[in-house]
Amino acid sequence: AIINENGEVERNDLLDNMVCDCCQTSSVITANGNILSVYRDRSKGEIRDIGIVRYKNNLLGTSELIHADDWEMPGCPVNGPAIAAKDSSVAVCWYTKGTDTEAKILTAFSTDNGETFSEPFRVDNGNPVGRVDIAYFKESNSVLVSWLEEANDSAFVMLKEVSSDGKLIQEVKLFATSAKRASGFPQLAPFGGGFMTAFTDLSTGQPQLKTLMLK
Repeated sequence: AIINENGEVERNDLLDNMVCDCCQTSSVITANGNILSVYRDRSKGEIRDIGIVRYKNNLLGTSELIHADDWEMPGCPVNGPAIAAKDSSVAVCWYTKGTDTEAKILTAFSTDNGETFSEPFRVDNGNPVGRVDIAYFKESNSVLVSWLEEANDSAFVMLKEVSSDGKLIQEVKLFATSAKRASGFPQLAPFGGGFMTAFTDLSTGQPQLKTLMLK
């Protein structure tokens, strides 16, 4: 929907009429004014890969796949994608299992405002839960990817700086959490010269929303 400053809906468009309806979506506006929306698509054969729809020059495009993972899944994984943009660069990350049924976090990059994307790079450490987010660094075209990773009967929020050619620059195990649904989806956003992350802390037995500055 396009909503004006008075809170009135000026336009309402259907992007796709068959999707994973429990997976979160993500959208950005690129440097050339295009709006890109990514989400987990769904085919009649229950293939649930990541789709993208582009809104350009007041025209709505058709849905395309970021990459053909060919993940056949009979139910919604509640694990949608995330997208970020900076200048003409765009990056998308997502959780998938694909035809080999191995869980993984993939990231793909674009240098032409999201018109085309590279082959995706794997960024997880081998046992991801998913629940991703992504943001660009202010001074470079590398991105910071966040996700949940299981390890030793627990789960951790992981951060990894990845360059546009898929190289690992640095990695941080941010804090312990739970792989259960109650731990939610940690969020990541540029803030000042660093990043702000928001997450659900379950350590006291009562869910608490907390934030953390990353510099």
